[in-house]
Amino acid sequence: MKTLTPVVAALLLMACSGGEGMDRTPTADTAGTAARRDSLRRQAIADSLRDGYHVYKDASGRPLMEGELVDGQRYGVWTSYLPSGRVQSRNVYDHGVLHGITTVFHPNGVLYYTGTQRKGKPFGEWKFYDARGQLARTVVYDTTGAMIGGKDQ
Repeated sequence: MKTLTPVVAALLLMACSGGEGMDRTPTADTAGTAARRDSLRRQAIADSLRDGYHVYKDASGRPLMEGELVDGQRYGVWTSYLPSGRVQSRNVYDHGVLHGITTVFHPNGVLYYTGTQRKGKPFGEWKFYDARGQLARTVVYDTTGAMIGGKDQ
């Protein structure tokens, strides 16, 4: 065991030293890649805040969401899409807040539910449908967004 101690000590000294003779050249330009990625992210954020009509797409170029920005906030009808290209939902915004008709669809394209939003809260009668399009439930909300009634069909 005493003969191994100097060997272990030598190995520890070599491991803790500056590593003379070892090639410490990076295998990839990660700093440049990260800087470009950060720049693209900043560009995307800046673009997402400019006013006008926007279409956001996935990596394959399929639309994910589209709508109008006014003063950096959602305004009017915004539509979101499923990966299949079908419409997933349509919502109406006023100054970045849901305010108007909301419509959501099942993945097969059949209406899932619809109702009205007021200042970001559900209001009035909302109707919910099963995947075949049959009315399944009706819910009523008051002006504060609290459910005040509901009826299964």
